[in-house]
Amino acid sequence: MLYSCTHMAPLGVKGYYSLMLCCCCWQTELVQLYCRWMDGTFSDLNPDAMANEVDDYSKEVHKLMRLFATRFKKQMAKRDDREHERRKSYRRKSRSHSIEDPTVAALQQPEAEVEPPPAIHICERVIAQLNEFKVHFTLMVVFIRLFNQLTALVDVVL
Repeated sequence: MLYSCTHMAPLGVKGYYSLMLCCCCWQTELVQLYCRWMDGTFSDLNPDAMANEVDDYSKEVHKLMRLFATRFKKQMAKRDDREHERRKSYRRKSRSHSIEDPTVAALQQPEAEVEPPPAIHICERVIAQLNEFKVHFTLMVVFIRLFNQLTALVDVVL
């Protein structure tokens, strides 16, 4: 009975592991891509592949955000159910016992407020970084396409 919940442990850890992996990859890839895009040659850059990489990270982080938000909503629903049961029990006990009874007084106090998990804040922060990067990224894609068109035009002239 002690290890009855061990089969559920990988499910709980999987989301956090995916978030950590995605954030670490985004941070390291961002540095590598930035150096390659800014310090490399324009002729080696492929704007479509770059857009796909950024979109993949964005989709992964949004998927993880939905996962953690769904878990948090389920946790809040369970909390609301417990609170409802606690209130029903308080009403029943307050009719039959005095209000000074410690069990009735404990039932009268509401549960502590539950804050969203830090994983949601991490997802929000990474999404903000991605959105900030996408603004600059769009400008870079325009420059790359313009450079490629100018290079093709110069090749034709020469």
